[in-house]
Amino acid sequence: MTDGTNRESGETASGGGRLGDRLGALQRRLFVGRDFELNFFAAFMERGANRAERIVNVCGDGGVGKSYLLDRWRDIAASKGRAAVSVDLAGARRSIDVESAIRDAWARGAENAVLFLDHCDELGGAEQWLRESFLPELPADAIVVMASRRPLQGPWAIDPAWRAMTVHVRLEPLGYEEVRDYAGRLGLSDAAADSLWVRSMGHPLALALCAASANGPAIGAYDRPEQWDALVRHWTDEAQDESIAELLSAASVAIAFDQEALACLTGTDVTDARFDALVRLSFVRRTDRGWGMHETIRDAFRRSLRARKPSTFEHCRDRWIAFAADRLERRRRAALPFVHELGELLQYLGSPVLRAHYRQSGTSANYFEQANEATLPEAEAYVAQRKSKAKPVRIRCADPESGTLFRYDLDAKQSLLRLTGVEPSRLFAWDRRSVRLVRDPAGAVVGLALAVPIHRDTVPHLRAAPVSRAYFAALTEERLQSLLTPPDRPAGWYLLSVDMDDLEREDRRSDIVRIMLDTVLSGGLTVASPPPLPHYAEVHRSMGFEAVPGAEHCDYDGATPTPTYAVDVRGEKLLSWLRKTVGPAVAPREDAPLGESRFDFTPREAEVAKHLVNGATNAQIASLLFISEAAVKKHIQSMLGKAEVGNRTQLVARLLERV
Repeated sequence: MTDGTNRESGETASGGGRLGDRLGALQRRLFVGRDFELNFFAAFMERGANRAERIVNVCGDGGVGKSYLLDRWRDIAASKGRAAVSVDLAGARRSIDVESAIRDAWARGAENAVLFLDHCDELGGAEQWLRESFLPELPADAIVVMASRRPLQGPWAIDPAWRAMTVHVRLEPLGYEEVRDYAGRLGLSDAAADSLWVRSMGHPLALALCAASANGPAIGAYDRPEQWDALVRHWTDEAQDESIAELLSAASVAIAFDQEALACLTGTDVTDARFDALVRLSFVRRTDRGWGMHETIRDAFRRSLRARKPSTFEHCRDRWIAFAADRLERRRRAALPFVHELGELLQYLGSPVLRAHYRQSGTSANYFEQANEATLPEAEAYVAQRKSKAKPVRIRCADPESGTLFRYDLDAKQSLLRLTGVEPSRLFAWDRRSVRLVRDPAGAVVGLALAVPIHRDTVPHLRAAPVSRAYFAALTEERLQSLLTPPDRPAGWYLLSVDMDDLEREDRRSDIVRIMLDTVLSGGLTVASPPPLPHYAEVHRSMGFEAVPGAEHCDYDGATPTPTYAVDVRGEKLLSWLRKTVGPAVAPREDAPLGESRFDFTPREAEVAKHLVNGATNAQIASLLFISEAAVKKHIQSMLGKAEVGNRTQLVARLLERV
């Protein structure tokens, strides 16, 4: 734990200054990105007296660069004429030491100083003293910056007054261009910069370790187990429990996990207390599929486990493939969505291209929303903004299993090809289901999914529109007539475009793959004719799309022949497509009710078991089977005894074991 007041520092002549000045100058030279955060704090300092907020909480995963950002914010404070009082709470052991360090540092500072508290997760019992005794006595115009892994919780978030006085700034990993900037400042080549990006995914700690290789960040050098172990140790320090660290290693095998999934991965019961301790870690985040980690953190745990305990890794991986395949097959048979289960299989069994693009699907916080009359103007505004701010795109991604690096470069014009002829209002008029918005957690539109249902009312429009008309012109009359279905039973979808505002972002590309899988798995025919660029062609082919004979066109630029692709998963074709996409993991299963023969379940218990493994709650099972929740609990209690397990999690794991 350290404390002190800020001194002005900068580059010095070789004969003067301090060693710390030189170190600070080097750190400033290697500091890249964070433009939003720097501009935010500068504006906060300028308008601080007029703001209700007096506390800035900087939060983010361990190693994401909070301390380095605080250094730059101290420089900004100095430029505004305010000194900095800094206290680093790392390693604090006793509350009394924390209180003394903060009180003494503030007493030595100037009256208008900004108080910077780093590693606030280690405040411990001093947190109450800080909130109830120390902070209320500061001057009314005081500014306090608190850095922590998780956002401030408890009374900070519950009490309306403290909540009104606090603004949260969450740090995320750096972007591709920022990593390239960092590599350039180190004098590294473009190829080395690309390697830095795909291995670190912009996470500053991983980035620094990768760049530390004496011979540059070659993929082979970064694959050394000791470097992954260094990352793992950094993050497991937060767990402070070896059993939780083991759970983290097992969880890294899955993109997203829940308590039942962890029981499957480990082959043991995972108690509520252990699971709660796991998901409270700052780098474990809630997703729409359970919980997950940032891909860099997950990759570090997975690679470390594979290097240290290869047999354990293979066992966990095989159990997970079996678990996901069983759940996928049962959800398919029950006509329930299974795109998430398919994604879990794709990471180990799919093509390298799909694995590379889908690697961050578990942590994407973006969500999809069907457009309506009120939100349609947002779709139009998105298209207009994309066209007005077109820029070159460099896509760099890697298959985490094989290490294969994929490079795609699009100029500004090519980056807009997916919006060729796109008019959301016109498509909405054809069929209201044609336009979906992709929103980020703040609600901003960051992408569009334009998929037109194919039926008797939309076919005339699709036959006349550029790009889509080539497919319908290639059909026989009999085939065309088969597509003229009623609007409530479309024959399939014409996927005109899935466009994102920033293709360099991994989560955006993962969202594209997720939307495409959702469309394909809707159960019908899916047709698409993406721009004639390698990136789009490889993604479609890896997803099982096949070129349609005679359906080429030149509608994108008037010169380049462009194929039309289609994939049909109607009826039994779905199982064939699944096997083609993920391999033999998805195999035919017997139709015998789950557990009826293995555990002597009654027919009703077997029905309950089927819904249990699909993740249904007691209330959902009761609704599906038209029985009471009390009856469901009674059936589950009986099933626990027959399967010789102690709880629901163990029961699901036993039900999904391969016989």
